[in-house]
Amino acid sequence: MSRSICPIRATPRSRKQRRRKSKRSSDTAGGGPSYCSPAISRCGWSTTRVSFSIDYPTLIQGSGPRSALLDEFRATPNCVLFATSSFWQGVDVPGDQLSCVIIDRLPFAVPSDPVVEARIRGVRESGGNPFYDYQIPQAAIALKQGFGRLIRSRGDRGALVLLDNRITKQRYGQVFFDSLPDYSFTTRIEDVEKFSMFEVSVEETFAAGHALRGYRGKCENVHGHNYYRVQLTIEGPELDEIGLLVDFVEVKKLIRGVVGYLDHRFINDLPPFDRLNPSAENIAKYFYDEISAGLTAPVRLGQVKIWETDITSATYRP
Repeated sequence: MSRSICPIRATPRSRKQRRRKSKRSSDTAGGGPSYCSPAISRCGWSTTRVSFSIDYPTLIQGSGPRSALLDEFRATPNCVLFATSSFWQGVDVPGDQLSCVIIDRLPFAVPSDPVVEARIRGVRESGGNPFYDYQIPQAAIALKQGFGRLIRSRGDRGALVLLDNRITKQRYGQVFFDSLPDYSFTTRIEDVEKFSMFEVSVEETFAAGHALRGYRGKCENVHGHNYYRVQLTIEGPELDEIGLLVDFVEVKKLIRGVVGYLDHRFINDLPPFDRLNPSAENIAKYFYDEISAGLTAPVRLGQVKIWETDITSATYRP
């Protein structure tokens, strides 16, 4: 299962910049259903500004009964829901119905809340440090609960976007990281763009011989592979007007052009492998470079996987 937490840097921490980053995160999610959790005092103002900046329908906590909002959110493709952290308790939106959760700040409890204030006082009176012994652990639990709204089953995937750079700037940020299940981490919006993609795969086979220079084993001798299997994974953020990411016919032309160059040949004699060792790894990258040159943005080649046998393969991805 692919998981991602994406703390996007937010300095200076201005409302304007947070709106911009929230908008870009919603756009990057490919229009997938998103849940945004700003403070209630800013909720209406923020959603009004963002709703005019994105092409997706928006809902806001307080504009209707909670159950009705959730039903509409589940039923509306590419919907963005603005709500506070209290809203996500008990929310169950599995699968692609929820693909992105955006949190504007680390979910520390309000210190002036009577219950929080009493517990802080109790920790302090017992000789503890309220911030490290109570407030940080409670906030980490709250963040984990937010993550749990996104990942509801082993087959779920999505992006948790945190617009508070304290998680990477402050030493206590590691407590929040450690509280979450397995995930991949990035501060680059480009990585999130790659995450939210359509993907198609095309395969082709060919036979060829090679010798691995300097291997110091049997593979240093000339030998052949009767069943090289090549798989291309092509990805892109949007489909064309007839619902296609890319035309399989055109992709097969590209891959067959490269295969035709290598098929039933001694690869060591062919540039660039007359200089470059023809390992499966280098052959995979060669396919990547050649095929990529024939694709037009925003469609791109995500990875190339090449099998030398039924049980051994090498993958190249940029």
